[in-house]
Amino acid sequence: NALDEAIFGSNHPYGYYPKAADYLAVNQEDLRQFHTANYQMENCKIIASGKIPSNFESQIEQLFGNQSSNYIKRKIIHPTSPSNTKNIFKALPNAVQAGIAIGKPFVSKSHEDYPGLIVANTIFGGYFGSRLMSNIREDKGYTYGIYSTIVPYINESFTYLATEVGIDKHVNTVKEIKFESERLLNDKVDSSELDLVRNYLLGNFLSSIDGPFALADRLKGLLYYDIDYAYYDRFIDTIKHISAEELLSLYQQYFRYDEYTSVVIA
Repeated sequence: NALDEAIFGSNHPYGYYPKAADYLAVNQEDLRQFHTANYQMENCKIIASGKIPSNFESQIEQLFGNQSSNYIKRKIIHPTSPSNTKNIFKALPNAVQAGIAIGKPFVSKSHEDYPGLIVANTIFGGYFGSRLMSNIREDKGYTYGIYSTIVPYINESFTYLATEVGIDKHVNTVKEIKFESERLLNDKVDSSELDLVRNYLLGNFLSSIDGPFALADRLKGLLYYDIDYAYYDRFIDTIKHISAEELLSLYQQYFRYDEYTSVVIA
C-alpha cells in the first residue's frame, strides 16, 4: 500500500486505499446512482468460449440486444503525484519481520517492449529459479520467497518486487536486490539460463490456455487493453527468439535501480 501511494500519489485511484470511514459514508442512494450510471449494456462485453451452439449469437442478441442504455463513455484522467523520496522506512512496533517493496512506473501491455520485458522480469524475479530467489532465498536464506512482477493497469502500469525477511536482515536484503539489479545491467544472461526461462514461459503459457474458461480469461485480458490476438504471436515469437544482447539493452533501459522507490516496513 505504501509503495502504491509513493508511486501514484495518495489521491490517485491506484495509490489510495479505502478506510473504514469511506465504507461507513456510503449510503443506498450512492449505490443506486453508481449502478444506474455504470451497469449498462453499452458498457458491457460478453465473452463466450467453448462448445458454442450454432444459434448462440442469435440467443445473445435476443436476450441482451434490445436493452436500453444511456451510458456515456468518458475518459477520466487522474494525474499521478509520485513521492520525491526514493527510500521510505516506516516503523512497525513489535514487528518480527520486515516487509520490503520496491517498484517504479513501467510501460503498458500495448508497448512494443512489453513481451521482452516479461522475459527480462522472469529472469530477475518472476519465477522460482530467478536471480532474486537464487540469491536471497537459496544462497542467503533471508526469506521463504521473493518475487517481482509487472502490473499493467489500464491507464498506468508499474513493476515491483516484494519480500518479507527477518527484522535484522532488511538492510542486507536491499543491498542484494540492488546487486542483482546492477548485475543484469552489466553482464549478459548466458544461453543456458535464457533457454530455461524460454521453456518455463512457453510451458506456463500453454497451461494458461488449457480449457474454455482459461481461453476466455486470455481473451478478456486483450479486450481490456484494445489489443488483438496478434499480441500473442508477438509474445511467443519474442520468448523463442529474444537474444541476450536484446535483454541487456532492456535491462539498461528499464531496470536501473536508482529509478526505483524502496519501501521498508519494520
